Amino acid sequence: MKKFLLLLTIVGSCIFCNSAIAAPSTTETVKAKSTNTATKTIKGKYDVWMRIGYKAYDKKDYNTALINFKRALKLRPNDVYATKAIQNTEKRLAGK
Repeated sequence: MKKFLLLLTIVGSCIFCNSAIAAPSTTETVKAKSTNTATKTIKGKYDVWMRIGYKAYDKKDYNTALINFKRALKLRPNDVYATKAIQNTEKRLAGK
């Protein structure tokens, strides 16, 4: 009962909120969501390529590792981790 009253109080108080503070328009909301989604998608793909690369590297499958590290680097140019992973993998492929 207390939770219901608290919720009712919160919802009810929003009715009397200052009307100068407006909610974002639908267009603003869609833009924000699409930007966040794009960023999350790139981050997600980057993480996937790096994980696949590290797993392949651990299995000594350096060609697969290199391909995936390069995919990750395309998503984040100049990324320190992807760049270093590529350098290490290329050294392994060169027999060093």
